[in-house]
Amino acid sequence: MATLPERIAVVETKVDSLKEHMDANKKEIVGQIDDMKACNSREHAIVMSKLNDLTDFKNKWVWLGGAALTILSLIFGHLETIIHFITH
Repeated sequence: MATLPERIAVVETKVDSLKEHMDANKKEIVGQIDDMKACNSREHAIVMSKLNDLTDFKNKWVWLGGAALTILSLIFGHLETIIHFITH
């Protein structure tokens, strides 16, 4: 049977090995998290770009539709006057 100091030495060796293993795992996990954050940032930028494009598209057509409706309402509101000018 091993003596107490021998058993303690074995346990210390195992603890040191576990520390090294945990440090390696920590570095790998932190690296993966950093990669995920970078990928997330790129994807976020793409989504925001598409959202801005859609917002610009919507705003363009809303303003264009509003202008068209304004012009049509003016035309139909003054239709009698317009017809009078055309016929005379």
